[in-house]
Formats: sequence, structure tokens, C-alpha cells
Amino acid sequence: MGTNDVVTFGEFPFHIRTEKLGDTNVIEEVFLSDCYRLRTKTYQPEVIFDIGGHLGAFSCLAKSLWPDVKIVFVEPNSRSLELARLNLKRFGNVEFVSGAMKYDKNANVFVDDVRATGSGLMMSMKTYEQNLGAIKRVGSPYYVHTQNVPLFTIEQLMDELGIDRIDILKMDCEGGERDFFLHVNRDIAIHRIRDFCGEYHYDLGSFYLDARSKFPHHKISFFGDNRDIGMFWGETDANPFMKFRKQRLSIKPKR
Repeated sequence: MGTNDVVTFGEFPFHIRTEKLGDTNVIEEVFLSDCYRLRTKTYQPEVIFDIGGHLGAFSCLAKSLWPDVKIVFVEPNSRSLELARLNLKRFGNVEFVSGAMKYDKNANVFVDDVRATGSGLMMSMKTYEQNLGAIKRVGSPYYVHTQNVPLFTIEQLMDELGIDRIDILKMDCEGGERDFFLHVNRDIAIHRIRDFCGEYHYDLGSFYLDARSKFPHHKISFFGDNRDIGMFWGETDANPFMKFRKQRLSIKPKR
């Protein structure tokens, strides 16, 4: 069990893991620099799904912008979820879900990286065992963190929580976004999800075709250093993309 620390960004204290230095980097990118472009929204969202919520930086920013918004926060890492609860306790109307968004019900094993932050993977035990030799050869610190993780589809979450429409669907789930774009109900994607954003973790060309097949009317844009990993946005209103300029905030974390 690791230890926790508190880092303050402006007026907002965040609980982080002392042993994972990357926690601070994620908060800077998501909460301060607004890498998901929340500040470009020209409407008041009512419901946001934060899939792969990590320590809650995205949800904290959303709540600071729209205090009344309802957030569904999904995270399979029990320690991340614990810290996210602390980081979001100042806000109300947050539904915490311990689990992962997956359409493949066999992929219920959460495999974590000892050193990195937010890089845990969902896979089947068979897949993990098949790749264990390669993992050991390269000296990777990946290990089985949790088995039998509760799995949910977007459709299940909406149905169980009585939610008819999602205004912003954010996905940072280390490959789970591919599962979503391949299997989500197309009618729900078109008519009940207004905007989406996240990180992609596979070939950009294939990802674009998968996303476009379910969201034919959205403006879809990408940004990344290579074809296999980067960020994506899908919006029904294209104007914010033209207005967006990356903000460089001078606020520094204080310990």
C-alpha cells in the first residue's frame, strides 16, 4: 500500500500517490491545461460520463465550470477511486462506479503498472497468461491488480442509473475506447450522446473509421505524436474547435 500526498493547484487540493510522480502531470494536463477542451463548450451540460476517471481531475474541472452537472465516474483501480472520492468530496451530484466500461465480458482482470499512472489495462486472464513471458522478458512492472472487476457497457450504465442522454462522454480507458466504438448501439451513439472525447490507443486510421461508423454526424478531430496514441474529440457543434487555443497557465503545484 502506497502513501498519499496533497498537491495544490491554485485553490484546489488534490490527493495523489507519493510513489507515482505521473499523478501530478495528469492533473496539470487535464485540470490546468484543459486538454479535453471543456472550456470551449458553449452550452450547459447536464450529464457527463467520466470513463477511466483516474484521480478525478477531469471531473473536478467539469464541476468547477458547471457546479450542477451530474457526473457518472467510472474507475477500476480501487486506490485511484479512493483518492478520486477525496478529490471530489467538495462537490455534490457525483455517482461513483467501481468497475470498467467493457463490452467483452471476459476482460474482467485489471492489470496495473507499478510505476506509471493511469496506465492499467483490462484483459482476460487468458490474455495476461499468454503474454506473461514477453512481459517478463522486457522487465515490465505490469501485474494483476484485481480480478473479477465489474464490467458495464454504456447502455447498461444509462439504463441502471436512469439516464436518457449524455452531454459529454469522456473515455481514457487504455484501449477500452475501441471496444466502445466497435460495439456501442448506433442509435444511442447518434441520438443520445452529444459530445465525446478521450485518448485513442490503436491505429489512427482504424480508430477514425470505427468512430465515424457510430457517429456519422459529429465533427471528429485528433491530436497525437504518432498513429497509435493520441487524443480525440467529437462534437455536434464544430465552432469550438475553430476557437480553441491551448492555454498555458502559470499556476504551479505547491506541496
